[in-house]
Amino acid sequence: MTADPALPLAAPRSTRRGVAALAFALATGAAAVVVVGGARPILIAVAVAAFAAVAVASARQWRWGVVGVLLYMPVSGIAIIATTGHRAEHIAAVLVKDFAFVIPAYVGFAVWHARHRTFPNLRGIPLVALTGMTVIIVAQAFNLTLKRPLVGLIGLKVWLFYIPLLVLGAALIVDRRRLQQLLGALSITALVPATIGLVEAALVYSGHQHLVYRAYGPAAANVTQNFVAFRFVGGGTLRRLPSTFSFGQQDFTYLASMVAISYAWWRTATTPRGRALRGALAAYLLFAVFLCGQRGAFVIFPLLVLLLFLLDRGMTRAAGYGVVVLAVAFLATSLVLGANPVALTSHLAETTKAEFGDVVISGVRDTAGMAWRGLGTGADTGATRYAFPNIDTFTGVGGKFYESWFIKAYVELGVVGFAFVMAFLGALVAAGWRAFVEVRETALRPVAAALLAFMIWNLVYCLKTQYLDIDPVNVYFWLFVGMLLGLPKLAHVSGR
Repeated sequence: MTADPALPLAAPRSTRRGVAALAFALATGAAAVVVVGGARPILIAVAVAAFAAVAVASARQWRWGVVGVLLYMPVSGIAIIATTGHRAEHIAAVLVKDFAFVIPAYVGFAVWHARHRTFPNLRGIPLVALTGMTVIIVAQAFNLTLKRPLVGLIGLKVWLFYIPLLVLGAALIVDRRRLQQLLGALSITALVPATIGLVEAALVYSGHQHLVYRAYGPAAANVTQNFVAFRFVGGGTLRRLPSTFSFGQQDFTYLASMVAISYAWWRTATTPRGRALRGALAAYLLFAVFLCGQRGAFVIFPLLVLLLFLLDRGMTRAAGYGVVVLAVAFLATSLVLGANPVALTSHLAETTKAEFGDVVISGVRDTAGMAWRGLGTGADTGATRYAFPNIDTFTGVGGKFYESWFIKAYVELGVVGFAFVMAFLGALVAAGWRAFVEVRETALRPVAAALLAFMIWNLVYCLKTQYLDIDPVNVYFWLFVGMLLGLPKLAHVSGR
């Protein structure tokens, strides 16, 4: 049987030449943007040519598509911010990663397996529950209660488009060296949005927020949710900072995801110097999470950190380091915000109680009898606002948008669809746990712990939000879970 090609971090000469040509095309495009300035038709032509080149490279070597979308994600918001106020270009900027990276990667993956007459590894993926869930999602996309047919199509895309990354994630890593390279590339790349976010925090909390908002131009109100600020009793303010993303929640979920990845990279270091440098990077990203301006960083992010330490270290003294790190980060953040730690804690407790009541309890009560048959795929999905000429006309269900992803699943798919969703996710968690158990006595334990912690944390967070539907979690969740399911094979191939 022909061996699966290596991760492109060690590509053959022909691939390196193709990548060099691609880099040249992108650099030329960037130079053209600088030169032509406001010449919009030329800018569009250059962008189309550059991303077409990316798509060709991604299709020729499917792993380049996967690695490409992972490295593009931290800066994907820049194009979205730049196209604010221009509907067609804005939608194109939102979809760039799909057409330039994800779809070509799918095509390349399918072609490679067809050419070599092999079948993708589906180990651990609950196919029966997935099939049932997919059938319900497709059927509900044609629900006659949907306001526009395009709502159902967008809903289909949001629900199903990234799930195949489970399969690609399981096949992505072929040996431990390339796993380390990927973890390192993701961790180091995260320095860019993390540093920009910390610079923004320094400017905002020193009274120079106008400099930060000016950098976003017409998009400033959108990326900050209309310059929202949370003020605490006794002084101190928390402001949302988007860094390189189109809104602050994306920055938060991106940084939280990279904390999990950098933790795995840190814990698998083999030299004292490597452990020190990687540990410092993980701590740097963790502090960036706390200063991104999201209250979820204080309320739900600590759960991810605790899961990382507990799954990797167990109930030992070493796991207690997670609590120490969180305490130091909380106190340091309080100092930066100018807030009394007690007042900040009180505010967060009150907010958590109110949000749980409004989002979860009220959501369940309001929808229990209203949507048991399902109101249609996309009915409560935020992305379906693009189905309307004016996105402000999107009103969700009966004039209300239900934030909880689980409530959204029930509202759109009904009782039967919701049962399939829960069966699929439950079986996926069980498969992830089995994969973790298989490798926890090997050197891959920290990686499995990080990926499993990331998976559980996101599903818990789905009680409150629909982050599973939006960048970057819509890509990271399925890809990282696939990587988790592929770790036992990697451990078997490369030994302990």
